[in-house]
Amino acid sequence: MKFKKSLSRYLGAALAVSLTLLCSPSLFQRTKKAPTPSDKEQTITATPVPTNEPSVAVSQKPTLSLTQDPSNDDKKAPTGEPNSPFPELTTVEETSPVYTLVSSYLDAYYHGQKEKVSALLAYPEMLSAEKMQKDAECVASVDELALFSLPGTNEISSIIYAAFTLTFSDTRPPLSMFQEFYQTKEEGGKLLLFNAPRQPETEAYLVSARGTKDVKEKAILSLIKRYHSACMSDDETLWRSTVQSKTSVSFDANANHARYHYTEAFDNYRLLLLPGINEIDSVAVVTYSEHLVLVNTPAPCIEYFFIQLDAKTKEPSIYVGTLPDETYTYLETIVRTTPSIQSIVIEVEQALAEAVSKDKDLAAFYENLTQTNQDKN
Repeated sequence: MKFKKSLSRYLGAALAVSLTLLCSPSLFQRTKKAPTPSDKEQTITATPVPTNEPSVAVSQKPTLSLTQDPSNDDKKAPTGEPNSPFPELTTVEETSPVYTLVSSYLDAYYHGQKEKVSALLAYPEMLSAEKMQKDAECVASVDELALFSLPGTNEISSIIYAAFTLTFSDTRPPLSMFQEFYQTKEEGGKLLLFNAPRQPETEAYLVSARGTKDVKEKAILSLIKRYHSACMSDDETLWRSTVQSKTSVSFDANANHARYHYTEAFDNYRLLLLPGINEIDSVAVVTYSEHLVLVNTPAPCIEYFFIQLDAKTKEPSIYVGTLPDETYTYLETIVRTTPSIQSIVIEVEQALAEAVSKDKDLAAFYENLTQTNQDKN
């Protein structure tokens, strides 16, 4: 693969940045056309190369600090957007009646308890018991629940964003979820979840809220976690729910199995979003720890994703497949020359080198993996 050939040029200079870089061919390619000496089909090399080139100019100033998993941030986070109609995204405390409402709903829903769920809804007759039973299948618990809120409008008192993890009773890995709820009140003041069709003005307001920086970050990080869960479990249906492409993209089960065969879990996620161009809304730079079978020390990793937002709903998806030349060139330049990304790469490389030096099992794993990829090239 062109990606592996490109990557091999950098292995002599530094340790591979992550298992993803070593094992998995890039999903992003230029739009295919007849090659010429000056314009050949390329694949983005996910290892940025330090250069003396200036950082590429972007249409908006990105946030250059790599933050911890925003779904676990207990502080108020500003939207970071000038002229935004929305105030700060607020963390809902566990002692709040709103937290009790949503947590009770999730616990009842994922245990298939129709009566309990119905009692928490403004329109219980609209509950689909069949869908609930399907969603709740093999769910053992709802964990790591964090709630955030923005003011509502019209029939909705507030928008509640729930970040949580589903743990299953079968062999599936935990699944990250990010879900919207809409709080309303009865005349007597009882809090309920609004579950009926919304007014067009309300729907437009909700879509705008999804486009704010902090909501978008939380949704994208949850999306990437679901993508990893899909890959770990070889779940093509779940995988397809996380990706988007202009062309037909096949799920390569063999390549996926080779990449994630030794993976036990991912954690310690951190996210940086940079602005994209054209069909790509954002470049997501994600670092995380990857836990490997029979290795005690997790491997520090870095991975890149191109994010698209649905034009109507602003729901994010991971773009896979080919890209036009203009988009490809811009994004490749972003990855290769943005100083903040270079700093993150160096940080991950140093952490990986330290981990390898202290754990002989991790060192042997990487040595075998590197040799296998060099043999394939």
